[in-house]
Amino acid sequence: MNRSRVLQRFDRWGVHLPTRYGQVVGKHLKLHEARVLLGDRRMSDLWSFTFVRNTWDWLVSIYHYILKDRYHPDHAYVSSLGSFEKFIEWYITEGKYEFQSDFILNEDGAVGVDYVARFDNLAEECLFIGERLGLPLSTLPHHNVSSRLRDYRSYYSDALVARVEGVFKADIDRFAFRFDS
Repeated sequence: MNRSRVLQRFDRWGVHLPTRYGQVVGKHLKLHEARVLLGDRRMSDLWSFTFVRNTWDWLVSIYHYILKDRYHPDHAYVSSLGSFEKFIEWYITEGKYEFQSDFILNEDGAVGVDYVARFDNLAEECLFIGERLGLPLSTLPHHNVSSRLRDYRSYYSDALVARVEGVFKADIDRFAFRFDS
């Protein structure tokens, strides 16, 4: 299903997703926000899924996303920091972060989606999700490619690994992430 058909479907449901140049813009929705937009009945009728990403890899991705997007509100400041380590300290100290689990937990604190896919298995997960939804997904286009080094582990010292692990322990434990996986 192409992007315009997806947007048309949301419009039929009475849900407006803001777009710019055919791309949905705005922040990622949390589960409770999707529930408000779609309603409890529609949400219960849908098969829901999400992707989670290894915390250490996710933080490198966020860093490079901010550096790449000159319109990001933190772009200038993050660019001025000059290093990933300084970014992490700022990100944690200023409370800029959210936990991935914040996006998928229901009011009882339990995972509220039907399936949690892992970004590190993106191709296989998308094939499974495509089959489940009846969508033929043989290959995935690669959008929003960053200029970062290939391996997220190269960004971390032992001390920085431990710092991230201490702050993001809830997600790391919930999703069984490991630094070296």
